[in-house]
Amino acid sequence: MTDEIDIELFRQLEQELHRPDIRSSQEAVSARLADDFLEFGSSGRVYDKHLTINSLA
Repeated sequence: MTDEIDIELFRQLEQELHRPDIRSSQEAVSARLADDFLEFGSSGRVYDKHLTINSLA
């Protein structure tokens, strides 16, 4: 296993998450987010994978 970060992979996954066909599918979103995914909203609210999947689909 390598410790290298694949920036292009991150960019591709991020771009895919902006597509309506991906965002409307819980399975597709789940496949693109890490299990320990966290996002911090501008309000300070923290979104984990479960909350993100449920709010997008």
